[in-house]
Amino acid sequence: MLINLFHLPQIAKNTFEGRLPDERTLIFLHEHLFRIFNKIAVLVLLGILPFVLYIFLANTLESSETVLLYWLVSMVALMFLWFKLFYEIMKYLMNVWLVTDHRIIDSELHGFFNRSISEISLAKIQDVTVHIKGFYQTY
Repeated sequence: MLINLFHLPQIAKNTFEGRLPDERTLIFLHEHLFRIFNKIAVLVLLGILPFVLYIFLANTLESSETVLLYWLVSMVALMFLWFKLFYEIMKYLMNVWLVTDHRIIDSELHGFFNRSISEISLAKIQDVTVHIKGFYQTY
């Protein structure tokens, strides 16, 4: 009984705002994981860089004030890298393509507070052409 009091209604996986009454979701797509892994790998390598640099620069940093300044600048840079990582993960999760039995919907995040949603009816699509050149463009 107590569990039922706190049970919140859950939204079904195939619903979205603006769904037509007789519309069914066929495909729900994100970017390929390879693209987000590339961005995360670069950010992790940049995050390790201040620690590796300190190993090489430890002998040249003479005073304790210089060491403190080095770590202050490094931590500020790491904070910006952390924000960039959060932003890239958020973009990956929020940029989606929905293919329904009536239309295609593209939801794209341009910034933290800037989002665009485009849609086109399947009846209006006349021709589709795809050109893929190289390994990285495949993803």
